[in-house]
Amino acid sequence: MNTRHLLVIALAALLNLPMAAHAEDVGILHLRPLHLQLPPTWQFDGNKTPLEGYGPNGEKVLITIMRRKNESAPPATEIAKGFAESQMKKLGEKGNLSISRPLAQLPTPTGKIGFSVASESTSPMGGNRYFVQYLLAGESALFYLTVEGRGDVAPMVEQFNSFIATQTWDN
Repeated sequence: MNTRHLLVIALAALLNLPMAAHAEDVGILHLRPLHLQLPPTWQFDGNKTPLEGYGPNGEKVLITIMRRKNESAPPATEIAKGFAESQMKKLGEKGNLSISRPLAQLPTPTGKIGFSVASESTSPMGGNRYFVQYLLAGESALFYLTVEGRGDVAPMVEQFNSFIATQTWDN
C-alpha cells in the first residue's frame, strides 16, 4: 500500500479512543490533526496498529496515535510531557542500545510540544543499529513515532528532524 491510499487505524490505547489516519496525498501523511511531509518513497500500512511505515533504505517507523477521550481527561500535551520525561530515556536504553542524543525538546507551533531521543548500538558482528523516538502533541492528540533500522544514527536523526519540522496542525 502506498501513501496515495486511504489509511484507517484504530488505536484503543491509553485514552481508549479510535483514531483514523489518511495518507491520500503523495508525500503528505495525514494523521489528523497532525500532517507530516515525507518523501513519496515511504510506504505505510494502515492495517496494523501501530501504523507502520517503511523507508527506501529499510527504515521502519511505527506511529502510535492517542486522542483525548473527553474534556475531563488531561490534555495530551500534559500526558506527552510526563511520558517524555519518565519513559523515553528508559525505552532508548533497552536491548543493548545506548543514548546518543539525550531527550531534547523540539521546535513546535504554539500550543504544541515535541520531544526526541536517539539511541544506537553496535553489533558484535559489525554494523550499527539505531532507534529514534519522537513525541508530538497538541491539546487533543498525541503522536509517538519510533524509527529503527541499521546504519549510523546521525543521518537518520537529521533526516527525521527535517520531516518533523514540516509538521502542520489542523487546530
